[in-house]
Amino acid sequence: RIGRKARPMRPDTRQTVQRSLVLEAVRASNDHPTAIDVFETVRGKHPSISRATVYRNLNVLADAGRIQRISVPDAADRFDWRLDAHGHGICARCGKVVDVELNDGISIPSLVRGDAPMDIDSFTVVFSGICDECRGQESNPL
Repeated sequence: RIGRKARPMRPDTRQTVQRSLVLEAVRASNDHPTAIDVFETVRGKHPSISRATVYRNLNVLADAGRIQRISVPDAADRFDWRLDAHGHGICARCGKVVDVELNDGISIPSLVRGDAPMDIDSFTVVFSGICDECRGQESNPL
C-alpha cells in the first residue's frame, strides 16, 4: 500500500517439521553432507518433501547460525552441525571434507597484516590437501 511503511524482514525462525528433519539430517551426519545428501536422507523419512524445501531450510538454518555452510571451490556447498571454532580440509583427489582442529589461542583476525580493509566479524578456514584414504591408496597400488 502507498504511504505504508514496510516492515523490516525478520529471519524465519519457525520450527517446522521439515526444518526439524533437515536439521536432524545434518546433525546425524559426520561427513559434511551436500544439500542433495540431506535431501535424500530427509526424503527417506518424509517422501513428499521437495528439493526446494530442503534447500530453503538449509539456507534458513545456516543464516540463523544453527548449522555452518562450507563453500567448496568448484563443488557443491557442504553443511556442518559443528559450530565451534574449527577448520575444514578438502581432499584435492576425492573431494572429501574433514574437520581440522585449530590450536587454542590463535586469533585468525590477528594474523591479518596491517589494517584490514574491513572489520572482520567472522572467517572460515579451509585447507586443501590429500586425505588419509587417498594417501593410503598411493602407498598400496593395486
